[in-house]
Amino acid sequence: MARVNEREAGYASTVGGGGRYSLERVDHPELMRPQLVLHAPEGWKTAATCPAMVYFDLPADGPPARIFFSEPALLFDPDGTPLNGEPQAGWINLPRDRPGLWSFWAGTASMTVEFENLPPFFAFDDPENYFAPIIFDDDDVPAPDEDSDDE
Repeated sequence: MARVNEREAGYASTVGGGGRYSLERVDHPELMRPQLVLHAPEGWKTAATCPAMVYFDLPADGPPARIFFSEPALLFDPDGTPLNGEPQAGWINLPRDRPGLWSFWAGTASMTVEFENLPPFFAFDDPENYFAPIIFDDDDVPAPDEDSDDE
């Protein structure tokens, strides 16, 4: 798995500024293309050249989860059914009895997306792009062993 910047990934047009984020990539030979997710633990903004379908995971267990859209967005449950049947803005409670890969249509430029009690990963355009990478803080990565015989 590699960390890439948004220009390398070709998603500069999808991810706008705001918050701390990174794009995480893994090569997937069965799909014959890499998978790419946005890691945005503090939320994120869509860019000026949206639109995009965005995918995120709602686990079955955990405290109540919700997502925030600063502009109306159409939110879909894992079966593809629109939640409440129309675009919504503000904080939206997500039902834990419908776990799985949810999605929303991000059709507005500079829309802020925030969330509570959800994995901080978002995939674009195709649900097969979604994966949950292991993220290490710089402090968590072990230092190389200076006595190693691997040279």
